[in-house]
Amino acid sequence: MNLRNLQYFLELSKIEHVSLAAEQLYISQPSLSHAMHQLEKELGVRLFEKQGRNIILTKYGKIYAKFVEKAFETLEHGANEIKRQVDPAYGHVDLAFFHSLGINFIPKLLRRFLSHKENERYTFSFGQGADAKILNGLANGDYDLVFCSIPNKDLMIEYTPIASQKLYVIVPENHPLATKQIISLKELNGEKFISFSQKGGLRFAIEQLLERENIRVDVVYQMEQGTSVAGLVSAGFGVAILPEIEMPVLHIKKLDILEPVPHRYIYLANSKMHYMSSATLCLKEFILQNYSI
Repeated sequence: MNLRNLQYFLELSKIEHVSLAAEQLYISQPSLSHAMHQLEKELGVRLFEKQGRNIILTKYGKIYAKFVEKAFETLEHGANEIKRQVDPAYGHVDLAFFHSLGINFIPKLLRRFLSHKENERYTFSFGQGADAKILNGLANGDYDLVFCSIPNKDLMIEYTPIASQKLYVIVPENHPLATKQIISLKELNGEKFISFSQKGGLRFAIEQLLERENIRVDVVYQMEQGTSVAGLVSAGFGVAILPEIEMPVLHIKKLDILEPVPHRYIYLANSKMHYMSSATLCLKEFILQNYSI
């Protein structure tokens, strides 16, 4: 359906005079009449009828005019929303991150960003999940920026390390290792181990760490979130390796790891293929200036 013909129809429906409407639309009267004839032919119904020297809407014309007017209001609203979202002063950004960052890291980062007067009108939408899920969303254009724990091999995604988290061993309070403050990873050999699910990047990092030290553990459970891992450790199901995260009071002991102290890195990821709004670029620049390592 021709959008211009709908604009002509809406103008003519308000004025109900062909020559005056044509003048308002800056087109010839025959062009306007031809456009209305096309629209009526497409709909299979008369939209106007003569009344003296003027024309008036038919019953069907009145019905259709309400829908066309509403459609143009919706289009205008959509255009205004797009302008608002990409406006540097009123921008909107879709962010995604792995679960544990939502407890502390992301809220503090955004509060710091919004504390600058020029950014205070920004709005955000959030997604959470394992690295594979949120990076897939980034590639599909669902998110503007993603915080992940391990880069994948997608050459169309740019990764920047922005922070690191020290890794610790956690054990139940009544575990023999709980008497120590610092341990060697070799002391975990043969221990029942609570791991992360294969969807998470942290599992890959921990597996690399253990393999590098030639350590064999007995993985008894796998969880997606660090707080759930800590919960199982607290209940005595095994030991685990976690970064520094906020969690409820649990019956666990946190142990430092002997040199070299392992870390988990946090990366800011953005697609090289998708359009980045001014708002997204502004937030990315703020992160790189204040957090990148």
